[in-house]
Parts: sequence; structure tokens; C-alpha cells
Amino acid sequence: MLFQYLHDFYLKNANLFNMNTRNNFQFVAQWVLILGASFFFLQSCDPEPIQGCTDPASLNFDATAEEDDGSCEYEADKFVGSFSGDLVCSSGSITEVLVVDVLEDATTGTDSVALSLSTSIFSGLAGVGVVSGDEMTISVNADSVAIEFNGLMNEADIVMNGVMTLSADESNVSGSTSLMANSTATGSTIINSDDCSYSGDRQ
Repeated sequence: MLFQYLHDFYLKNANLFNMNTRNNFQFVAQWVLILGASFFFLQSCDPEPIQGCTDPASLNFDATAEEDDGSCEYEADKFVGSFSGDLVCSSGSITEVLVVDVLEDATTGTDSVALSLSTSIFSGLAGVGVVSGDEMTISVNADSVAIEFNGLMNEADIVMNGVMTLSADESNVSGSTSLMANSTATGSTIINSDDCSYSGDRQ
């Protein structure tokens, strides 16, 4: 619309080009300034892209968003944090304070978290948690871990598998897991318990 106006203005004032060279130069200079200002005006009026979460896999996906603003939320996010409580394994006569650190893990998908488990027996045991709703399936498979059990230091291969449930107020995780530790050197069993229970409060 603006360019149509300028075009009509040019046609109506075409006779100005019959003036002397100096006036022609002034007219062209004014024309260039008008076009330049018009272009700047049009560019500055481009609408800003709509900000929001553009990932369809997120909980707060915004179908109208044109540019991701980093606000996406996922099911796994609610588990992120540190939990501490008792790990009780009756068949192995084990009662330990287990600290479970749940970390964001963007490398394995939006429903996954990285885990770090520590007790007085072992520390910094790395694992993975897969979240579905309020449940987190944990999987730990670590080799050559230094552990202290029954007063003896050992190097062991440790396997833990289980399911933890997050409370409605997200302040506690509880569930059951298995715990197996075999000597790295000999393969002999150090710990073999499939009935461990855990309840940890968010720190």
C-alpha cells in the first residue's frame, strides 16, 4: 500500500524531471530517503515470533509457539533432586542410609534421568532412571566398585534394579529393589538380596 502511494506520487510529479539538473538531483535524493525510511519502517514492524515450548513430547507443549524459549517441562523433571532414607535388605541383613541423587539427563531422552547412589558401603554408584508417570524404574550396572562390607574392603561388580514411586506432594520416593554385588576378582557373591525396600525424603 505504501509503495503504491509512492508510485502514484512519482507519476503525478514526473514533470519535476524536466527541471534543471540541480532540482532533479534534489528530487532523486528525497526519493531515496523516502524509500529508505519506508523500508526501515516495514522491517521494524515485523511481528516478534511467539515464544513458548515447541517440543511436542513436553508437558507444556505450545502449538502456537514459533520459537522455543527453554520453558519445556517433562515428566522426569519432577524427580530431579536429592533423596535420603533407609535401604533395608532383609535377606542380606543390610540396613543402610541410601542417598539417591536424581540428575537431569538430556542425553538419553526426556523421560530419563541420571542417578548417583551412595551409602556407607559404596559411593557415587552411577545408574539410569526411566520415568513413567509417578514411577521411576532404576537400573544400575557398575563394574569394579570399591565397597566395604562386613568390615572388609572389596572390589565388586554391582547390579541394582527396582521401581520407585514419587509421592503426590513430590517429597518422597519409595519402592523396592534388588541388590547384588559379586567380587570382581573371583566372581564370588558378596551381597545377594532381591527384597530391598527403600523410602527416601527429598533433601
